[in-house]
Amino acid sequence: MIRIKVFLERNCCLKGLESFGHAGLALKGSDILCAAVTILLRTVGKVLTHRKGMVVFRDVAKPGVFSILVQKYEPENLSWLLGVTDTLVGGLEDLVEEYPENLKLEIIR
Repeated sequence: MIRIKVFLERNCCLKGLESFGHAGLALKGSDILCAAVTILLRTVGKVLTHRKGMVVFRDVAKPGVFSILVQKYEPENLSWLLGVTDTLVGGLEDLVEEYPENLKLEIIR
């Protein structure tokens, strides 16, 4: 099972996330849920770290473990970060709806 915790600030912007585990639907390299979660998390991590005015720590400790920490962002990035956050949470919620036995999502406000 993949377990993901998403931490939001009071303004609903992403503060951080932690992801652990594997879906276990198929063999390594063939698991559609692992692939979907991986590409969503990696893409969010990439756009956050490449955005001017953002200070973000991204860690891929080992396969099946991923974390992001938004340490600082400039005020002009607020609406952009809200959009990224909504995209991330919406995508993960859709995957949970489709694979409830293999993906657990916890939103912490």
